Amino acid sequence: MPMNQETIWTTLERLGAVQRGHFRDGDEHTDAELGSLDPLSDPVATEALAHELAEIARADTPDVILAMHGWTPLPGILVAFRVGVELGKPIISLSDEEGIVRASRPLYRGTKAALVGEAFSTRDVSLARAHVGQAGASLDGVFALIDDGRAERVQGLVSFAGHRHASATCPMCKEGHPLTEPASGSGAGRN
Repeated sequence: MPMNQETIWTTLERLGAVQRGHFRDGDEHTDAELGSLDPLSDPVATEALAHELAEIARADTPDVILAMHGWTPLPGILVAFRVGVELGKPIISLSDEEGIVRASRPLYRGTKAALVGEAFSTRDVSLARAHVGQAGASLDGVFALIDDGRAERVQGLVSFAGHRHASATCPMCKEGHPLTEPASGSGAGRN
């Protein structure tokens, strides 16, 4: 049975991927920030989220799943692995080594790739797109548990897009909620 949006948000929060509060995010305020997904704390819930992501990615019929090593590689790799299992597709791991992308194995000309993971920065998507383009392949989709609303064309199970407000019009400020600091180890400011 598919997960509804409320269940997805709750699960992501419980697994540490989303923090709730009243945060400053550059010139904006938000009630949700990226945290650090702990996929090992509840493998069944993590698998359920990956299943939902696989269902979205399935429509793009990728030939290969790309897993981008982010600032914490384990969550993204596990999510991409589960999506690869669901779709029956091989996984290529990409790592960013100071702007140089290294791949766990070659990507071949004409291959349709899907980038899959927890959340992606604009840099992650740009580096993956450049790597795929240099190989003569195509990046047909970018799929994340969370679309933080900054990187282009990311399809997420949830999105932070409607959760950011200019500080002058912030509903949380108008209700008198003080700003909170992101928890230690959160993903805030990844981009």
